[in-house]
Amino acid sequence: MRGIKFFRFVFYCLFLTLHASLFTLHAEKLVIYHTNDIHGYISPREASFHKENPKRLIGGFAVLAQIVRQEKGPYLLLDSGDLFFGSPEGNLTNGEGVLEAANALGYDAVAVGNHEFDFGEKRLLALSKKLKAPLLAANIMKRYVKKEEPSRPEYATPYIIKEKEGVKVGIIGLITQNTPVLTLPRHVRRLKFLRPVNSAKELAGRLRREEECDLIILLTHIGFAKEGEDFEDDRYLARQVPGIDLILGGHSHTRLTSAYQEPKNKTIIVQSGSYLSALDKLELTLDPKTKKIKKFEHRLIDLWVDEIGQDPKILRLIEPYKNKVNQQLSRVIGRTQGELSHARGEDSILGNLIADAMKEQAQADIAMHNTGGIRSAIPVGEISLRHLYTAFPFDNTVVVLELTGGQIKEILENSLTEQKKRMYVSGLSLRYRSSRPKGHRIADISIGGKPLLVTKNYTVATNSFLAEGGDGYPTFLRASRKDDLGVLVRDAASQWIAKRSPLNPKSETRLIDLRGN
Repeated sequence: MRGIKFFRFVFYCLFLTLHASLFTLHAEKLVIYHTNDIHGYISPREASFHKENPKRLIGGFAVLAQIVRQEKGPYLLLDSGDLFFGSPEGNLTNGEGVLEAANALGYDAVAVGNHEFDFGEKRLLALSKKLKAPLLAANIMKRYVKKEEPSRPEYATPYIIKEKEGVKVGIIGLITQNTPVLTLPRHVRRLKFLRPVNSAKELAGRLRREEECDLIILLTHIGFAKEGEDFEDDRYLARQVPGIDLILGGHSHTRLTSAYQEPKNKTIIVQSGSYLSALDKLELTLDPKTKKIKKFEHRLIDLWVDEIGQDPKILRLIEPYKNKVNQQLSRVIGRTQGELSHARGEDSILGNLIADAMKEQAQADIAMHNTGGIRSAIPVGEISLRHLYTAFPFDNTVVVLELTGGQIKEILENSLTEQKKRMYVSGLSLRYRSSRPKGHRIADISIGGKPLLVTKNYTVATNSFLAEGGDGYPTFLRASRKDDLGVLVRDAASQWIAKRSPLNPKSETRLIDLRGN
């Protein structure tokens, strides 16, 4: 009798163990890895932001692979856009190096970012056909549609459904509605960008009701607003669209060290910074019956090479692309005795330098350059072509326009509406009061030491992006004359630096805030 009882006890224990393992198979746990705004940085780079050791290496797909390939349970690997372009390795290989690395890692989906359009729709379509993961963007539509023609561009899939161990996950892609002013207008002229919130509401409801998805993820390239910024960001989506479990964000290069959970709908929001310096890891614990999120853990993992190591297969894969770019960009063109600093939207030594270089190149009265066209500072020491390409990754050319003083004032008033729209200038000085209402902040402007005359014509050097009305500056389109010099902005900077090397940079405020004065 005792033997029978013992046998029953053993059988019962085995049954409980098996039962528990079956629940595990049906994804009590789901891991999500997330990147955003990689901008073509396939290899590690020096962590210039690291005060103790600015030469320490961080990032790269080989480090990312070292982490992801150790995952034993079910996981998703997702990216929120601006994957291909914005670095030498991205631009000079036409995105091919990034493409190969992303395919090797096995991304499940990638959102379309505004910089995916940097080389036009034709190039984006070619990349989308080679990329194993779908490119997602639910709110991009064709502006002009012929009869019986699809209303969406071929490269943009609105959503996908992934099933992981019995859990159905709906993933919706969304891109910023401001894309037409953030990329060359001619590259997106045949497209229209809908309000992300409307597309999210429509598809989230459909995926819940018709597709019976257990989890809904928004893979967004919209941004996480800073204090003082006012736009429909990821938090706005979380408030306005019920039923969203996760928002994996991008575009604003925001480093969220802790996940943000929206108070109303409990939507979880993450973003990992930029340039593949870090990786979001979300571990979701799901209710085995409802498959809803019971709890979550979020880690922002810094991709330090010396701590994590690099996957040898990915290293071998990207080596040819890395070597090709290094050969092109190793040439030294000058030297600087101080850092050519740059902080987006603030006084910038490098911003002043590029404005001076364009003014000299064009022999213009003044020059204006947008803050978003500069992507990094240049450190003390030798200045190589790589430094210039990293600072000025976009292939914009120097353009000379003829504008009236009134039009110049209109542009500069526009630049004072938001910090991220700040203009870097040469040949002019401006005083303003930030305490005044937008559109009425300028106190005075002088050009060449003389007060600006609103009816007088001036020659203005700028870049081709702004000359086409980019960054929300339509006034440039009203120029009475336009001449594209065909000289790349970074080449103008290279010539200016070579002529004056070694540089002894000094900070200079050219837009002076009088504040309450």
